[in-house]
Amino acid sequence: MARHSHGSPTSTSSRSRAARLGLVAAALGLTGCAEPLPPESPKVAEAPSLAQGYAAALAAEAQDSTAAAPFLDLLDAAVANPFAPGAQAAGAAALDALVMGTTAGLDGMGSTAIAFRSREGFPRVVERLRLAWAAADRPALPDAAGTMARPPALAFLRGGIAAALHEMALFQGDLAASEVWASRRGCASTATAVAPLDWTPLRGLSTPLPIGPDQAIEKSYAGIQPFSAAITPEIVHADRCVLDVNATSYLEGTRALVVDVIVPFAQTIHLALTSSAAAVVEVGGLPALTRAFEAGGRPVERRASIRVPEGTLRIVVKLAQRGEASQVELDVLGDDGLPLRTHAPHPGEWARTRAISASAEEIKPLGASENEMLLTAAGMLALGEARAAEHLLEQAKTPGADAAETPPSPSPGLALLYSRAIEAAEDLPDTRMTERIRASLERVLATWPKSWEGRIGHARATEKRRGLGEGATQALRELGAVAAGATKGDDVAARDRMLTAYTAVTARRTAIPDVAEKAYTELAAAAPGSPLLASVDARLHPRVGAAGVDAACHAGLGRADTDCLDALRDRGDFAAALVEIDRLRKLRDAPEGLRDVELNVRIRSGDLRGALALHDSMHPAERRMLDALGFSAGRGDRRATQSRLARDRLAARDAPYAIDPLVRALGLELDPAPRLETEGRKLVLADQKEAFLPGAATAVLRHTERYQIDASGLVHFVTYDL
Repeated sequence: MARHSHGSPTSTSSRSRAARLGLVAAALGLTGCAEPLPPESPKVAEAPSLAQGYAAALAAEAQDSTAAAPFLDLLDAAVANPFAPGAQAAGAAALDALVMGTTAGLDGMGSTAIAFRSREGFPRVVERLRLAWAAADRPALPDAAGTMARPPALAFLRGGIAAALHEMALFQGDLAASEVWASRRGCASTATAVAPLDWTPLRGLSTPLPIGPDQAIEKSYAGIQPFSAAITPEIVHADRCVLDVNATSYLEGTRALVVDVIVPFAQTIHLALTSSAAAVVEVGGLPALTRAFEAGGRPVERRASIRVPEGTLRIVVKLAQRGEASQVELDVLGDDGLPLRTHAPHPGEWARTRAISASAEEIKPLGASENEMLLTAAGMLALGEARAAEHLLEQAKTPGADAAETPPSPSPGLALLYSRAIEAAEDLPDTRMTERIRASLERVLATWPKSWEGRIGHARATEKRRGLGEGATQALRELGAVAAGATKGDDVAARDRMLTAYTAVTARRTAIPDVAEKAYTELAAAAPGSPLLASVDARLHPRVGAAGVDAACHAGLGRADTDCLDALRDRGDFAAALVEIDRLRKLRDAPEGLRDVELNVRIRSGDLRGALALHDSMHPAERRMLDALGFSAGRGDRRATQSRLARDRLAARDAPYAIDPLVRALGLELDPAPRLETEGRKLVLADQKEAFLPGAATAVLRHTERYQIDASGLVHFVTYDL
């Protein structure tokens, strides 16, 4: 569900009730429809058709990058058959292709999934996803034991569909729709952070924490001495459903995020954690899921189902922070796939309910056929399990082939997914990775010669093999790129828009503007008004002033991103920039979001009082002393700067490197450099009169080292060489 509850339980409850009772007018649309559309029954399909359906959808997209219908049909089939093996994999793979996925080679260009590749495709995908979400509202059915229950796949399908619609609402800047789909997504918008608890991140995952169903949240916890001997729990707010685990401390080590869930009646609840770091999640005192370190350094989503009684349940997420990305998403859904009320517990709060049982929900191999392996691997890749997908696909070799060097055969679909898995897994040296990707994509192109992804991937491998300069030129030749006015090259009408987009940005990157402009013109004709075109236009045509603001704010870029804000700030329109920050916070449900950007705006506008107030409101590790305190020191406000420096010198994000310039600016310590230089000059003059080491090319006339360690663990040192 991730691609990665604000405030008190009362505020979260209102969001949850709206989601469950359908009281929000925009609940089933991104355009604020007055009445929701009636649910339609999706096509009923037999279980084996899920694998066949994905194979057909992948083949269709390989030939036409706008082929959304096969993936939408696959999602409908998964919703109609939630008990079928592969339902979770099919749903995850379909949503990844339609909305959540990215395209290798077009990194940093925003959303490039199928829904964003054409103007007309975006509303069609929205419409079908709304119907699929409504169709997933199904009554409980008897399981194999005769117990009335819903399959876990159904809850995760609903949550995933809601997440996709949330991302599309954010892209459009639709505040009403984003509020509804964010709540239906089930992501926790607040959590209590306790960090750091242990120097050794991985070992700390197996260490019991003093936080659980039989313990109240304490006012402070023992931390890492001497830098953080006592830890005060702090409530952090999500930004676009993502929690920053480094907001309270930048020190590496074990961290804990705590979320309490209100379960209105006994049921099976469903949990999804997305994290780039190793993690262990305990629910109601039971270990529910583990995100292993071996899964790699990219975001990975892990899922679990937990049987719980009625009451307030405590979720504790233990994270091993070793310098990886700090973003985490936690989604909590009820048995019906709708969100449960969550909130961040305050000191003194208890959550005494204990879970009955917990089980991980994993995507496992469905069978040995090509289509079954294809669907399994696609589901794994959609959840970020690139290494698991890579190892699975390595089994699909030609009999007798070397499993280490030979790409999957004979299916072009398996070879295509294998190339994706190799790049995402990041477990091979660059040279070996490039060669394997190239070999796999040659098999893809042998069967699907018009595969736009195969051609882009092969061109990227060529560029890496040939190196800078020549590699990019050769890659563009391989793609049939020509300069404006040239008649050679591929048939423009037959070239896929994704191929054209990649050609344009690659030519721009390698400073070949005529080729870039010709490709852009072709893309404008093939995909007019599409988000893809807007992204390529922004990359090719940087603008400034009023034109830059108009392009960033009104030309089709994502309205939840900061392009418009950056343009306003760069133009010097600071009042409008502050208004844009407020709009983004509401849209992204991020009351604490973008404070670093706001601080920059206030400093640039000369608002010292506002800058210091904002600096004080930040979490300790969000603060940068050289920003607000440097501004304050430059204004001569010694008193305000000195008190904040004493508070932030161990916890700020730019500590300890920012301490020295601030100390010098405030005159708190004498700069030793003038004294050392005076003494050094005397030594140099003496050496000139009588050489210290006659005939030596280099002589060390003086070497000084002084170290002082205070009780806080901060080291003050001076080194001087002459």
